[in-house]
Amino acid sequence: MTHPLVCRAVKELSASEVGHERRRAAVKKVARALSAKPSQSFPTMMSASELECAYRLFSHAHLEHETLLSGHVEASAKRCRVQQDVVVIHDSTEMAFSKSTERLRSGFAKMSANRQGFWMHTSLAACAASGLPLGVLRAHPYVHRSSVDESSESYWQAHGGLYENEQTRWFESAKHSEAAIGEGACILHLMDSEGDAYQTLARMNEASMRYIVRAQQDARCTLEGNLSEVLSSSHVLGTRTLQVSARVRDPNKGKQNKRNPAREARRAKVEVRACEVSLKRTNTLDASWPEPLRLHVVQVHEVEPPEGQTPVHWTLFTTEPIGSVEQVWRVVDGYVRRWVIEEYFQALKSGCLAEARQLDSIEAYMNFLMFALPVAVRMLQLRTWARLQVPHVQGILSKQQQQYLAAHPRCRLPSEPSAQDYLWAVAALGGHLKHNGSPGWKTLYRGFERLAAMEEDRLVLQSILRTKDLH
Repeated sequence: MTHPLVCRAVKELSASEVGHERRRAAVKKVARALSAKPSQSFPTMMSASELECAYRLFSHAHLEHETLLSGHVEASAKRCRVQQDVVVIHDSTEMAFSKSTERLRSGFAKMSANRQGFWMHTSLAACAASGLPLGVLRAHPYVHRSSVDESSESYWQAHGGLYENEQTRWFESAKHSEAAIGEGACILHLMDSEGDAYQTLARMNEASMRYIVRAQQDARCTLEGNLSEVLSSSHVLGTRTLQVSARVRDPNKGKQNKRNPAREARRAKVEVRACEVSLKRTNTLDASWPEPLRLHVVQVHEVEPPEGQTPVHWTLFTTEPIGSVEQVWRVVDGYVRRWVIEEYFQALKSGCLAEARQLDSIEAYMNFLMFALPVAVRMLQLRTWARLQVPHVQGILSKQQQQYLAAHPRCRLPSEPSAQDYLWAVAALGGHLKHNGSPGWKTLYRGFERLAAMEEDRLVLQSILRTKDLH
């Protein structure tokens, strides 16, 4: 028996227009196996026939990864329209693999002397109020032209992922996301400092998009003067304590480590300022670009950070109103939602083992990745539901699973369990201890995997008993 969350992922992937019925059935079979046990190896999660089906499907010459994901994108867009007030978080992550002279993967870019891979630019929708992930609206792999050889260029060129200047991806993804959702939702785009470019801000202004973009630096020229000086002359509007997540230094990301240094998780006391500025056009752009850009700016700065820790400091460009202190804090709260995509990338890489899969061609790997993307969304949805007071558990757990949890000695459910009680019971199966606070996506999905294993054991036992009865 498959739990409802797996059924939903399978349904979305199976809805993609992949061609004839046999291929659709193959997509459904592989999606069910990957969704149920995403953190296991292919031979462990699949039977021999499923494994053969998966490898054949991943390497199919006429199957495009954009097509595979289309069912999930359509379902995600529908959830956005139902939710109405949504944030779309844009960010890129490196998908990298160790290489050796004996085994080079076809079509992958050279990331460093010892690594192959590519970059994945993702647009992830989430509920603005709760941070509940709603799904992926765009997953755009790309490489720089200088990092691939001639034999690989054709693949990246055909999929629009061969860049001379990667900056264009930010506005492209915002435009693509709005087109996918259509009308019926209020969209706020969130981008980190990589999205800060005059061209991107100008294009989003021209398209009347709402956004919050972290500035790369305060030393920007405005008609009012240097941006840092303008902000420092603004009054402090208030202080608040923010929960800041931990950040680990990645030895493979020199520039990113400098921009976002390692830090410990902590409660940070921050002060906030806000003002309106007229941003000057950068010197590298010609007169066809509009000048100036009228923007609102919100600055967040940590007061008295712990010794040895870099203070939290954000300068945020936004179209959102800043006429009151409450509106300014709403901008800060909106930007904090950007962290959801960082957790999403963790779920993709750790929960779905996306960087551990042994697939030798870029075509096969990209098709696999389209199965993993919706599963990573489900992982984060579980975590959010466990923290919220969701009204019912019917769409998350089957009746049989609810009975298993009620009978399991480790779960200790109350006599009339709520949806949250059930989800914490699933987390207990995954090794979570209540005194450690709210469960994370790893323990929740591990609990679901163990719940699925219990169901498989029950089916095996029933089969053995039926066989004995026949004899």
